[in-house]
Amino acid sequence: MDIKEAGPAFTTALENELIQIRADQRELAQDLTERINGVGRRLKSLDAKVELGFSSVDAQLQILDSRVKIVESRLGVVQETQQQMLGVLVGIQRRLEAA
Repeated sequence: MDIKEAGPAFTTALENELIQIRADQRELAQDLTERINGVGRRLKSLDAKVELGFSSVDAQLQILDSRVKIVESRLGVVQETQQQMLGVLVGIQRRLEAA
């Protein structure tokens, strides 16, 4: 093969290699785009699950808060009853001391 044939053969081979490199780059870019989109979809799914979990926890906290308020009101009633009982006991003790 002489130089006149080798030059065009080399440039053709070089051009084919560049075309192949561009095709490979496009394929890799497409694969990367698909992977990024897949990660985005999974992230949205996980975000929805986390939001659902937070909603559930918030609902449970509201229930717990209402129960705590009920217990606090009952405790207030118990404390009032104890104060009344203490008053009765003090009255009884005074009567016993007077007798």
